[in-house]
Amino acid sequence: MLTIHTNIKNGKLEPDATSEIRSAITENEGKRVVISMYDIATLPGLYNVVTIDKVIETVNHLDSLASTNIDPTNGNAITELLNELSAWLPEAGRIQASAKFYLLNAQRVAAESVPEAIMKLSATAQNKWLEGGTAEYAALYERCERLTKAITHRCDHLRTFLSYQKEEMKLSQGATAP
Repeated sequence: MLTIHTNIKNGKLEPDATSEIRSAITENEGKRVVISMYDIATLPGLYNVVTIDKVIETVNHLDSLASTNIDPTNGNAITELLNELSAWLPEAGRIQASAKFYLLNAQRVAAESVPEAIMKLSATAQNKWLEGGTAEYAALYERCERLTKAITHRCDHLRTFLSYQKEEMKLSQGATAP
Protein backbone atom coordinates (compact mmCIF):
# COMPACT_ATOMS: atom_id res chain seq x y z
CA MET A 1 0.00 0.00 0.00
CA LEU A 2 1.35 3.40 -0.94
CA THR A 3 0.41 6.28 1.35
CA ILE A 4 1.55 9.75 0.41
CA HIS A 5 1.01 12.81 2.56
CA THR A 6 1.18 15.82 0.28
CA ASN A 7 -0.39 19.15 -0.51
CA ILE A 8 -2.16 20.04 -3.71
CA LYS A 9 -1.46 23.57 -4.91
CA ASN A 10 -2.81 25.10 -8.08
CA GLY A 11 -4.21 21.73 -9.12
CA LYS A 12 -0.81 19.99 -8.87
CA LEU A 13 0.84 17.60 -6.45
CA GLU A 14 4.15 18.41 -4.83
CA PRO A 15 7.07 17.06 -6.92
CA ASP A 16 8.02 14.34 -4.39
CA ALA A 17 4.47 12.97 -4.42
CA THR A 18 4.39 12.88 -8.21
CA SER A 19 7.61 10.86 -8.38
CA GLU A 20 6.36 8.43 -5.69
CA ILE A 21 3.12 7.90 -7.62
CA ARG A 22 4.99 7.36 -10.91
CA SER A 23 7.24 4.81 -9.20
CA ALA A 24 4.23 2.97 -7.74
CA ILE A 25 2.55 2.90 -11.15
CA THR A 26 5.66 1.38 -12.69
CA GLU A 27 5.93 -1.23 -9.92
CA ASN A 28 2.27 -2.20 -10.31
CA GLU A 29 2.23 -2.44 -14.10
CA GLY A 30 -0.58 -4.75 -15.22
CA LYS A 31 -2.21 -4.90 -11.77
CA ARG A 32 -5.57 -3.54 -10.79
CA VAL A 33 -5.14 -0.86 -8.11
CA VAL A 34 -7.35 1.48 -6.10
CA ILE A 35 -6.26 5.08 -5.73
CA SER A 36 -7.89 7.12 -2.96
CA MET A 37 -7.47 10.72 -1.92
CA TYR A 38 -8.52 12.12 1.44
CA ASP A 39 -8.53 15.55 2.95
CA ILE A 40 -6.15 14.88 5.84
CA ALA A 41 -8.26 17.01 8.17
CA THR A 42 -11.12 14.52 7.83
CA LEU A 43 -9.01 11.65 9.18
CA PRO A 44 -8.61 12.18 12.93
CA GLY A 45 -5.16 11.27 14.23
CA LEU A 46 -3.64 10.84 10.78
CA TYR A 47 -1.08 13.52 11.51
CA ASN A 48 0.60 11.00 13.80
CA VAL A 49 0.46 8.00 11.43
CA VAL A 50 3.89 6.71 10.47
CA THR A 51 4.56 5.70 6.86
CA ILE A 52 4.42 1.98 6.15
CA ASP A 53 8.14 1.93 5.31
CA LYS A 54 8.94 3.53 8.67
CA VAL A 55 6.68 1.02 10.44
CA ILE A 56 8.62 -1.87 8.90
CA GLU A 57 12.00 -0.24 9.58
CA THR A 58 11.08 0.39 13.23
CA VAL A 59 9.69 -3.12 13.69
CA ASN A 60 13.01 -4.55 12.49
CA HIS A 61 14.95 -2.28 14.86
CA LEU A 62 12.71 -3.07 17.84
CA ASP A 63 12.91 -6.77 17.07
CA SER A 64 16.71 -6.65 17.21
CA LEU A 65 16.59 -4.70 20.49
CA ALA A 66 14.11 -7.09 22.09
CA SER A 67 16.22 -10.05 20.93
CA THR A 68 19.51 -8.71 22.29
CA ASN A 69 21.36 -11.30 24.35
CA ILE A 70 22.90 -9.88 27.47
CA ASP A 71 25.09 -11.15 30.28
CA PRO A 72 22.78 -11.27 33.33
CA THR A 73 25.71 -10.44 35.60
CA ASN A 74 26.67 -7.22 33.79
CA GLY A 75 24.63 -4.54 35.55
CA ASN A 76 25.80 -1.71 33.30
CA ALA A 77 24.82 -3.57 30.11
CA ILE A 78 21.45 -4.47 31.63
CA THR A 79 20.79 -0.87 32.61
CA GLU A 80 21.83 0.38 29.18
CA LEU A 81 19.53 -2.04 27.33
CA LEU A 82 16.70 -1.38 29.79
CA ASN A 83 17.01 2.37 29.21
CA GLU A 84 17.00 1.94 25.44
CA LEU A 85 14.01 -0.41 25.43
CA SER A 86 12.09 1.86 27.80
CA ALA A 87 12.79 4.85 25.58
CA TRP A 88 11.39 2.97 22.57
CA LEU A 89 8.12 1.91 24.25
CA PRO A 90 6.14 5.03 23.25
CA GLU A 91 7.33 4.70 19.64
CA ALA A 92 6.36 1.02 19.67
CA GLY A 93 2.82 2.07 20.58
CA ARG A 94 2.75 4.64 17.78
CA ILE A 95 4.03 2.05 15.31
CA GLN A 96 1.36 -0.40 16.46
CA ALA A 97 -1.36 2.23 16.03
CA SER A 98 -0.05 3.06 12.56
CA ALA A 99 -0.08 -0.63 11.59
CA LYS A 100 -3.69 -0.82 12.77
CA PHE A 101 -4.52 2.21 10.61
CA TYR A 102 -3.05 0.51 7.53
CA LEU A 103 -4.90 -2.73 8.32
CA LEU A 104 -8.24 -0.96 8.70
CA ASN A 105 -7.66 1.05 5.55
CA ALA A 106 -6.75 -2.11 3.61
CA GLN A 107 -9.91 -3.79 4.89
CA ARG A 108 -11.99 -0.82 3.73
CA VAL A 109 -10.37 -0.84 0.29
CA ALA A 110 -10.80 -4.62 -0.03
CA ALA A 111 -14.46 -4.37 0.98
CA GLU A 112 -15.05 -1.69 -1.65
CA SER A 113 -13.51 -3.80 -4.41
CA VAL A 114 -15.08 -7.22 -3.88
CA PRO A 115 -15.55 -8.85 -7.30
CA GLU A 116 -19.07 -9.83 -8.35
CA ALA A 117 -18.12 -13.52 -8.35
CA ILE A 118 -17.11 -13.32 -4.69
CA MET A 119 -20.32 -11.47 -3.78
CA LYS A 120 -22.28 -14.54 -4.95
CA LEU A 121 -20.53 -16.75 -2.40
CA SER A 122 -21.48 -17.30 1.24
CA ALA A 123 -20.68 -14.67 3.87
CA THR A 124 -17.97 -16.97 5.23
CA ALA A 125 -16.33 -17.26 1.81
CA GLN A 126 -16.56 -13.49 1.33
CA ASN A 127 -14.87 -12.93 4.70
CA LYS A 128 -12.10 -15.39 3.81
CA TRP A 129 -11.55 -13.50 0.54
CA LEU A 130 -11.36 -10.20 2.44
CA GLU A 131 -8.98 -11.68 5.02
CA GLY A 132 -6.75 -12.99 2.25
CA GLY A 133 -6.66 -9.57 0.62
CA THR A 134 -5.51 -7.90 3.82
CA ALA A 135 -3.38 -10.69 5.30
CA GLU A 136 -0.11 -8.80 4.93
CA TYR A 137 -1.42 -5.86 6.96
CA ALA A 138 -3.03 -8.15 9.53
CA ALA A 139 0.32 -9.91 9.99
CA LEU A 140 2.16 -6.60 10.33
CA TYR A 141 -0.32 -5.36 12.93
CA GLU A 142 -0.08 -8.60 14.90
CA ARG A 143 3.73 -8.42 14.76
CA CYS A 144 3.64 -4.84 16.10
CA GLU A 145 1.23 -5.83 18.84
CA ARG A 146 3.36 -8.79 19.93
CA LEU A 147 6.56 -6.78 19.72
CA THR A 148 5.17 -4.05 21.98
CA LYS A 149 4.25 -6.73 24.52
CA ALA A 150 7.65 -8.40 24.12
CA ILE A 151 9.46 -5.14 24.85
CA THR A 152 7.35 -4.60 27.96
CA HIS A 153 8.11 -8.13 29.18
CA ARG A 154 11.79 -7.74 28.33
CA CYS A 155 11.95 -4.59 30.46
CA ASP A 156 10.42 -6.54 33.37
CA HIS A 157 12.91 -9.34 32.75
CA LEU A 158 15.87 -6.95 32.83
CA ARG A 159 14.59 -5.29 36.02
CA THR A 160 14.48 -8.76 37.59
CA PHE A 161 18.17 -9.24 36.76
CA LEU A 162 18.97 -5.92 38.41
CA SER A 163 16.92 -6.75 41.50
CA TYR A 164 18.68 -10.09 41.79
CA GLN A 165 22.10 -8.42 41.56
CA LYS A 166 21.08 -5.86 44.16
CA GLU A 167 20.00 -8.57 46.60
CA GLU A 168 23.14 -10.56 45.90
CA MET A 169 25.26 -7.50 46.74
CA LYS A 170 23.33 -6.98 50.00
CA LEU A 171 23.91 -10.60 50.96
CA SER A 172 27.61 -10.50 50.11
CA GLN A 173 28.09 -7.26 52.08
CA GLY A 174 26.17 -8.70 55.04
CA ALA A 175 28.33 -11.83 55.04
CA THR A 176 31.55 -9.79 55.23
CA ALA A 177 30.32 -7.39 57.91
CA PRO A 178 31.86 -7.97 61.39
